[in-house]
Amino acid sequence: MQAQPQNNFQSKLETDSLEQLGLKVKVPEKYPPMPMIVGSPRSGTTLLRLMLDAHPELSIPPETHFIRNFLNIDGQSSIVRQKFYEVIIHSSRWSHFNLSKLLFKEELEKIEPFTITDGLRCFYQLYAARFNKKRWGDKTPFTYNSCLYEIQKILPEARFIHLIRDGRDVALSMKDLWWRPHFSGNIEERANRWLESIQAVRQQAQSVKYYKEVYYEELVSEPRQTLKKICIFVDIAYSESMMDYYRTAATRLDEFNDFYKEDGSSLVEKEQLISAFKYTSKPPEISRIGRWKQEMSEDDLVKYEAIAGSTLRDLGYETQSTAKGDPEIKSPVTRLEEHQANLERSRLKLQQFKANLSR
Repeated sequence: MQAQPQNNFQSKLETDSLEQLGLKVKVPEKYPPMPMIVGSPRSGTTLLRLMLDAHPELSIPPETHFIRNFLNIDGQSSIVRQKFYEVIIHSSRWSHFNLSKLLFKEELEKIEPFTITDGLRCFYQLYAARFNKKRWGDKTPFTYNSCLYEIQKILPEARFIHLIRDGRDVALSMKDLWWRPHFSGNIEERANRWLESIQAVRQQAQSVKYYKEVYYEELVSEPRQTLKKICIFVDIAYSESMMDYYRTAATRLDEFNDFYKEDGSSLVEKEQLISAFKYTSKPPEISRIGRWKQEMSEDDLVKYEAIAGSTLRDLGYETQSTAKGDPEIKSPVTRLEEHQANLERSRLKLQQFKANLSR
């Protein structure tokens, strides 16, 4: 079986204690809001992750994916602790976090009584400690789209940020990933995948306490103002360092390692992963907005909009029908404000209904 490579930092972690490495787990007195980025893949979620991660107090690891394994696990026994530990260290993405298995296990053993909630916080704390930061978040699009409510029950500090991008640009970006066929597929499959992502997150939005929609187009064209709004949402002071995310992007992406199959063969190589995010190593490029107008064929455009056109218009995006003189659609920002207001009204109605039941 082919051995997975280890970088020097990870190898050193296997032998040294946290104190010997000069690291310290910064445990806040009260767990602050935890930004969790969700949405369709190729919607700019890695860009937003790197922007937030550039904040001097906030650290966001590569995609985790493992929280979904703990949604139906309860209890406080040592058996639960051991299962929790094994699920995470055997994750195909474990090597991306550059953490010591021994140190992780030792920190988990200190949790009494052990719970999934505290186990997850322990993982994020250890990751943040690598960078001497006291706050953390998560960025796992697609996988966590349909389980916001369950995640909130485990991590009540979670504040979900749904990053939305024009689905036709998402389709073009997916097409570029020839080495990830489950992302690419034909134009109809890409349209359905984007539509399912949007619908899954929005359906969950009414059941969670903290939820915010952010448009990729707004993030790229007005990054400073958009980041300031996000900082307010997650209760952290804005830092201009977030605008310089691209200066450290290459270093942060270098955490990636090859994905391996069970037989030890490489599934996706590190270089392929990093190349998928090449645009994060430079300032936001407005040219990435509206690529479909020049690069998508007429045939693909018709097929895509036949599936997702209604949702595109609902989100405020121009489609062929609106371009040909149909009633003017509202801008994405206006649509977003209306949707947020509708969500708040729905939450208030739900709270009132529960209050009536308890009387």
